[in-house]
Amino acid sequence: METNESSSNPSNFILEAVAEDLKSGRYNYVRTRLPPEPNGYLHIGHVKAFLIDYNTAKTFNGELVLRFDDTNPAKEESEFVKAIEEDARWLGIHWVKVTFASDYFDRLYEWAVRLVKKGLAYVDDQTPEEMSVTRGTLPRGTKWSQTESAFSSCPTTRADRLRSACANEGGSASGRRSVWQHSSGAGLTRCTSRESSIAT
Repeated sequence: METNESSSNPSNFILEAVAEDLKSGRYNYVRTRLPPEPNGYLHIGHVKAFLIDYNTAKTFNGELVLRFDDTNPAKEESEFVKAIEEDARWLGIHWVKVTFASDYFDRLYEWAVRLVKKGLAYVDDQTPEEMSVTRGTLPRGTKWSQTESAFSSCPTTRADRLRSACANEGGSASGRRSVWQHSSGAGLTRCTSRESSIAT
């Protein structure tokens, strides 16, 4: 996919970053995504984000995918899907296809299982209150480059124990069920590293 002439003169830091990636060969095409949750109508924040995504793709002769983030079916309705599509069209936005996050739940589940088996993720079934107490807080002023060493010096938390238990259970039937509880939503699968990979 070729880029158009306007991509050679980026006008903001997003376009500059995309242009640099194309120039360096890191990527050879541009595809952006609109990921609204279909649980309400669009507001001004959506509009700004939508136009950034659309115009970035358009500037580089790329394509846009409208991907509804329907991860909480209880709060989502087809009425909002239709309304979002209508409003986006009114803004002059065009997309190549419409997808839904729920289309990929089975694949995401398998990825979660693989991450747990590799010790790169764990299932956290703590309540919000328990998470607040056990998640740990970095000392004020900690720099990003110091986070690993800062966390390693923190005392063992329940999250550490959950991580260890899930790594041991990941290969069992009970472990697979606990990785991602579709119906009850009782557990959250958390990655243990910024460099977690699902590659086998």
